Parts: sequence; C-alpha cells; structure tokens
Amino acid sequence: MLLAGCQQAGITPAALEDSKTNTANVGGLTDTARDNGNLASLTQVIKTNPNDAGALNLRGTAYGRARSYKKALNDFNRALEINPEYYQAIANRALIYVKMRQYQNAQTDYDRTLSLNPQYGIAYIGRGNLHAINKRYHLAVADFTRVINLEGGNPIAWFSRGKTYQLLGQHRSALQDLEQAIALKPLSSEPYFRRGLSNMELGKINDAYEDFLVASRRDTKHYAAWTYRGLAAEKLGKKKKAARAFKHALRIKSGFKPAKDGLRRVGSV
Repeated sequence: MLLAGCQQAGITPAALEDSKTNTANVGGLTDTARDNGNLASLTQVIKTNPNDAGALNLRGTAYGRARSYKKALNDFNRALEINPEYYQAIANRALIYVKMRQYQNAQTDYDRTLSLNPQYGIAYIGRGNLHAINKRYHLAVADFTRVINLEGGNPIAWFSRGKTYQLLGQHRSALQDLEQAIALKPLSSEPYFRRGLSNMELGKINDAYEDFLVASRRDTKHYAAWTYRGLAAEKLGKKKKAARAFKHALRIKSGFKPAKDGLRRVGSV
C-alpha cells in the first residue's frame, strides 16, 4: 500500500503513478528537446561514418524519446559492437529495456554500466527506479543515496529517494528529502505534490493544502494534485474550495473516481 490516506481517499498507488509521478525515464536517456529534430542529421552522419558510436548513441536516444524502442535498441547495440565499454550507451539501452518491461535485461545493463563507471549517477538513478518498480524499495533507497553522496546537488536523486521513503511509509524522511529537492529545483511541481502527500499522512493538513495549491498551479493539468487539493480543503472544512478543486480535476480527467467521490461528499457548491 502506498499511503494509508490515499487508500481511504480512493486514490490507489496505480492512480498516483498514472498521474505524473513516474521518474523511470531519468535512467539514462539524455533529456533534450532537440533529439527528434536531430534524427535526420544524425542519420546522415551515420551514413557517412557507420562506425561512429557516438552518433549511434545519440540517434538511439532520439528514437527512445520518439518511443521507437526497437530502432533505439538497434542503435545502442551497434554502438556497443563498436565500443563494448561505452557505458553511456549501456545505460541508455537499460532504460529502453525498462520501457519495454524487459526488467532483467535492464538490470544486467545497469549493473554492467556501474561496473565500468562506479561514479555514473544516472545509472544509479535508473537502477534505483528499476528496484522501485520491482518493489525492492530498500535497494532503491541505497542507489539514490549513492547518487546523493556523489552529487549532493542532484534534485532528481533527492526527489526519487523521498518518493521511495513514502512507499516505505517513512514520511518524516520523505519530507526531508522532498524539501531538499524543492530547494534545488523550486519551480518543479512534482516535489510539492509529493511533499503534500507526506504532510497529509503526518496530519499537517494546512501545509499539505499549500503544497497541493502550488503543485496544481504550476501544473494545471495535474489531476491528482487538484484532487488532493480538494481533499485537503475538505478536511479543513472549506467545502467551496474543495468542490472547485474536484470539479477542475474532473475537467482534466472525467470520471476520475476519487474526484467524483469527493465532489459527491462536499456537494456541487
């Protein structure tokens, strides 16, 4: 069970994951908006020099972003035929395996990456997310902690460990990590949403409401944040604010049961 309060409110772990909270895409692929636009130029480079492992790796990331996973795998495999110790390409391939739900292959690649470069934080984050997917939460915490020890200013590592502490029910530890993630990346919505969940669990309803307020304002389509904003307002006795939040959540995702149930409780005021 993710959070006792989530279950009581009707929000299941699956619903929360579906909302926006999955960070598994941080396991290796370079996050650049230009990747898709570079496909044509990278293809030309590879035609000119088919043994350019770097170009193959870059095109593989672009294919991965475009969800062309088989093409991405082909490029990473070709890059690794040219350079078997190209650890960035191995980590990128691991993430593609995660996307394809080939978790054992992903585990093998992350382990191989870290044997080649034990300082590669991206691979620890990817492997940590893989451990979390497989409910090996203590192993996930260990990997995120390694990144924090290597790169204390990495907001993704702090966020990921905080989220995993929530899955373990360790909400005070989660709060500390999420606060650090917010300090490092204050404009992101998701750490506020997650911090709100732990504040709810710890009975800090006013703080939770403020967190959900920030999260829903920064990401106006985050229906789980709007739903929890409604739930916190309901607990504070603010029925009109709760109703408005539940209605907004339903405009984003019609039929979302927790928001429907909440609106039914507070009335359409």
